[in-house]
Amino acid sequence: MRHVVLGLVMALLAVSSRGQDSTRIAPKWALDLYLGGGGSMDVTARTGHDDTGTIDLAGWFHLGVGVDRRIAGRWSGRLSFGYEMGGWKATGTTNPFAPPNNAADRWAIEAGAVVQLYRAAQSQFNLQGGARLLFGMHVPTTITLDSTTTASDLRTLTLHYRPSVSPVLAIGWRWRPTPTSVGALSTSLGITWFHCTYDGVELPHDVPVLPEGLYPLTGTHAGWQLLFTIGYGGWSPI
Repeated sequence: MRHVVLGLVMALLAVSSRGQDSTRIAPKWALDLYLGGGGSMDVTARTGHDDTGTIDLAGWFHLGVGVDRRIAGRWSGRLSFGYEMGGWKATGTTNPFAPPNNAADRWAIEAGAVVQLYRAAQSQFNLQGGARLLFGMHVPTTITLDSTTTASDLRTLTLHYRPSVSPVLAIGWRWRPTPTSVGALSTSLGITWFHCTYDGVELPHDVPVLPEGLYPLTGTHAGWQLLFTIGYGGWSPI
């Protein structure tokens, strides 16, 4: 994954060295509304006597807004704010009441710098770097107390995870359909070192301790995550 991103950076630098527009400056302002997603960090847990479930702790659905503000020349600062969501999926369950389909969510703020690698009248390529703050997330989990198929055996508990800060590196592209278009298409591809740490659980009154089948969800989960966004927004060139 890192080699792919590095190759993209080197290719864009080569293009910028011979095809740079004479302005060679960042947009004065750029506002993007975006959708996106992340990589995979699947964790499988036993949610009942005959039931298992898998949740992707890193591969979330993203919805957010980002804004760039020129600092000087080709450099600008960037701030983005997003909502991220994901959910359980049942794996091999035989209990029709037990699929752990609860959704988990969290908020994220990212701040950093952007440098223009290439700029023309209708398109831009840039390199983005910064830090991504993930606020603590809650993962609701449905379990069954035994192997029967009665809904009364269902219990819901909520696992909590601590906030974390991760570095982010991404390649961004903006394209304006015409030189006078009101907005521009924006997309980015990057990587981050994702990590989350278990920080306790809310248990129902008749479940005194965390079930052993959910132990894989505890501890710290970390690894490289691929991030992708696509959106549309305004672009002020001067």
